[in-house]
Amino acid sequence: MKKNITKYLIGGILLLSLSFNLSAQLSMFNKIDTVKGFYPKLVALDKGFLAFNSPQWLSDTVKFRLSKFTECGDLDWTNDYSTHDNSGSSRPDVLKNNNEMYLLLKSPELNIVFHYLTLVKIDINGDISWSKTFTTKDDNLYSYTSNILFNRIKDVIYLISGDKNGNTVIISLDTDGNILDSKKINGIRHSSSVIDTDGNLIIFSDSSAYAKIHLDEEVIDTLIWAKEIQGRYFSNVNDPVIADENNFSNVITAIIDTVLRKDTVNTDPSIKLDTAVYRLAKFDPDGNLVAETDGFTATDFKDHPAFLKVLDGPKVGIFPIFFMIHDKVLFFTSNLEKFQDPKVYEFAKDSFLLNSSSLEICSDVSLVMSGFCYKKKTSGDGIDLNSPYMFVSKTQPSDKGFVVESEEPVCLEDSKSGEFINMNPTSVNNTFFSMDTLEMKVEDIELKRQIITGFNEEKCGKVNMTQKNDTITLCPGEYYSFSVPGLKGATYEWSTGEKNVSSIVVNKKGTYMATVTLCDTVRVSTFVYQYTKNTADCFTVYYPNAFFPTGRTDSLNSIFKVFQKEPFKFDVFEMKIFDRWGERVFETTDPDQGWDGTFRGKSMPPGVYLYSVHWEAIRDDETYKDDKKGQVMLLR
Repeated sequence: MKKNITKYLIGGILLLSLSFNLSAQLSMFNKIDTVKGFYPKLVALDKGFLAFNSPQWLSDTVKFRLSKFTECGDLDWTNDYSTHDNSGSSRPDVLKNNNEMYLLLKSPELNIVFHYLTLVKIDINGDISWSKTFTTKDDNLYSYTSNILFNRIKDVIYLISGDKNGNTVIISLDTDGNILDSKKINGIRHSSSVIDTDGNLIIFSDSSAYAKIHLDEEVIDTLIWAKEIQGRYFSNVNDPVIADENNFSNVITAIIDTVLRKDTVNTDPSIKLDTAVYRLAKFDPDGNLVAETDGFTATDFKDHPAFLKVLDGPKVGIFPIFFMIHDKVLFFTSNLEKFQDPKVYEFAKDSFLLNSSSLEICSDVSLVMSGFCYKKKTSGDGIDLNSPYMFVSKTQPSDKGFVVESEEPVCLEDSKSGEFINMNPTSVNNTFFSMDTLEMKVEDIELKRQIITGFNEEKCGKVNMTQKNDTITLCPGEYYSFSVPGLKGATYEWSTGEKNVSSIVVNKKGTYMATVTLCDTVRVSTFVYQYTKNTADCFTVYYPNAFFPTGRTDSLNSIFKVFQKEPFKFDVFEMKIFDRWGERVFETTDPDQGWDGTFRGKSMPPGVYLYSVHWEAIRDDETYKDDKKGQVMLLR
């Protein structure tokens, strides 16, 4: 705090803010052992998120598991929901409407026994309002391809499924689960669907066809158009996205170009066998293809559906799209431009295999992923179903690059991948399908709830805050601001007792400690704040021995006054000037007012004059003072 003495600043309170080199990573990775499961589905909450999944494969009793996680990824609670009849399935799809959710349970792909859709109305606390099963009169549903949609303007729920004959079944319901209408579209079996901005339904088949259906209130009205892409298909692709551009309701989905089986001839050595080549495609309201991306590959496509995610809210203009296949997340905008390199998340491939995964977007534009890892069998192919763990991971927000940091090899790792390949453009043809009325049957079922405990949860993600200790030399009474990084979701507690603030202002000597808690990972930053013991550095006053009056008060040496090495405030000040005969020629209690060499309006002659100065400064209940007598030479 050394000042140039020629400035002679006499000040008041000094307030400084200390900047510390602290960094923080907000990502985390939780590994939850002994949790068997498949088919995760995440639901973002204002604080935290829910994870639905099937706890067992082809279970006859347990229909689904619901787990609540905090915003830091800690497991809050887990419930299992079961029934003793043969009414349900285990593959969840969730529709969230405020604090209520509609959970659609559908059977796994290999299950040809269950032909039911089970719809459960449940809130974010896990309380069930009602649960029902839906099926056709001939028990002909193929529920693996089902989807649930909601028209918030009309408060109508739509269940879209397929049947074993390759047709699509559409059911409209009110919010109490009562059927309003039901139709069958012959010749096209549903795989994924979305409602556009005009309230119409667009469905994509499990092959290469897609269609648009007009929805008139709760009535499933007419088939507007049907088309088919050539050489591509939509199988195993979920979650289309609606983009409102120039008042046109375009739809974006993923398509699969080709699959190279082990028994096919591989003409491109850069593409591995058993690999699907995906791309994103955009269709206008008339079903015409208006844009598409280059292709990119994903292995083991059959067990890991591709799906898209966007932030909740109006999809107007250009907005980000998050596309996930298996353990790969790619980033595009709604005009299908790539805005970040894809991230590949791997799970110690030599020993573990990711069985299924799910992706959700949080309000801070970070990504939450969940899934199940199983150990590979020691001999032969396949996985050991008795040795799983469930993982939950949260990345940094988008402006941090969606990075997941990990400390252990079994945890999530990320790497860049640039495997985009040029493909031939897609072509589209018109096709024809018919629509018939379909009769459904509905049955109420009872789901029992059981609280599950005893999970072993392990955090191997990290929140890094680089600790920095500082000893600051201060003058008594000066104010300083100590700060730690302001982190969203963090809590703060200072040794002074102040809470929930990232900075404090102090003027007392001592040691100040801030405890920052983020995602239950505590980092303590200690700051030492100490007054100097050499008060001369803080209360040093200079008394000139000569001055030269010039008539200019702004001249440094034109008046006689005291100057300070460090500016501080006098609580008491008195200065007197005497001539050589002892007559008082000047007196003041203002330290900023000096003697200009005059007395009663007349200039005093050159010579030696005597001065007497007394000052006091009170800081922290302690008085610093000085009495000084001396001589000063007035020069002309």
